[in-house]
Amino acid sequence: MLSRVMTPAFGVRVASIVLAAVMLVGCAVAVDPNSSPAQQRMAQESQRFNTTVLEGAITGALLCALAGGVWAGQRGAEVGAGVCLLAGGAVGYLIAQNNYQHAQTQEHLNAAIMDSEEAARDARNDAADCQQIAANARAQAAGLGQALRVGRITAAQYHSQLASYSASLKAMEKVSSGLKDKADAIRKSAALAGGNGVQLSTSADDIDRSRAQINQAAEQIRQALAAAPSA
Repeated sequence: MLSRVMTPAFGVRVASIVLAAVMLVGCAVAVDPNSSPAQQRMAQESQRFNTTVLEGAITGALLCALAGGVWAGQRGAEVGAGVCLLAGGAVGYLIAQNNYQHAQTQEHLNAAIMDSEEAARDARNDAADCQQIAANARAQAAGLGQALRVGRITAAQYHSQLASYSASLKAMEKVSSGLKDKADAIRKSAALAGGNGVQLSTSADDIDRSRAQINQAAEQIRQALAAAPSA
């Protein structure tokens, strides 16, 4: 039955589906060398999540294509790949994080716990960076607003000097989304581990708290940008 799947036409169609996966993830967040260290770290962290989702989405599309081909031939393979892509980045992310899905054995459980604790530490660092970025944005917006009112700068200069925070906001949103997927994956492993999954659940809760802080910082930046005068 696999021989029906592995045809040139099939390869072209699945390749186009995989290309759609690349486009689905979107463009990388640029790292502005003139931005603050916290902003640069957030942009890099956003790109890390971007890459992870992309790898997972492609892997998921190929696996679903194979499964669909086994069950329903070439057409089933194409439909299977497309369905996995339509499911979005979260599915790809969970496939890429397959260590979390094997917590049934002690070895995998220990690895999952270590990974989850590292993820929680990273999330705390991300939250601290986001809070620093938001504080800087508020302070800079206030200073620029005062300078604008007394005529030291123009509205165009005001917007130009706050432009980097728009990029940081997009990076925060990407990281927040990635942390949600990660916490969900860890909780699935905690459920599989039963009574041994307490540490996993603790890490997931920790990630959720950090994500809430990131979302709060993002909202503060939105408010700072919304207060900008018309150019």
